Amino acid sequence: MVTPHWSGQHRAVVESLNLITLVWTDGDLSIPIAWPVFNQENDGKSQNDHLRQMLETAQPPGFKPDCVLWESWHSCLDKLKLLCQWGRAFLVDLNSNRQVKPDGQGNRVIRDVGSPQTALQTHLKGFGWVISDRVKAGDEEVRFFICNKEFKLDQAQVQ
Repeated sequence: MVTPHWSGQHRAVVESLNLITLVWTDGDLSIPIAWPVFNQENDGKSQNDHLRQMLETAQPPGFKPDCVLWESWHSCLDKLKLLCQWGRAFLVDLNSNRQVKPDGQGNRVIRDVGSPQTALQTHLKGFGWVISDRVKAGDEEVRFFICNKEFKLDQAQVQ
């Protein structure tokens, strides 16, 4: 079960259990909801397969989070569409090469659209209209986010 994988915490490849964790938080309190071990060689499931199962687990009656957030690893179109079907707001990290159409003039990569700290409505290729934002996350790093509801992030929240 121990495999080499990228660790965002260590910013390097590490050898360990590769846990995918779904957590509920109110900002102060954090409660793990699901935490499968990612090991595609043994179970044949991709990280996105695990994410879908975790999201379905987090659908009990009465559980209505304000927003679903995740990193760019999981920002595939079918998960975004699933959240919309369920009526969930989302704020997700995107890779800088995702295609958007901000002006109706053709698709461009999101890193070439907008300016820091300026949210704009844009069309995500294969999905539909979202609000995109680029936020400086350190001295050099810029991160890209999309949401289906307006949220304002500052640098401390992104890091």
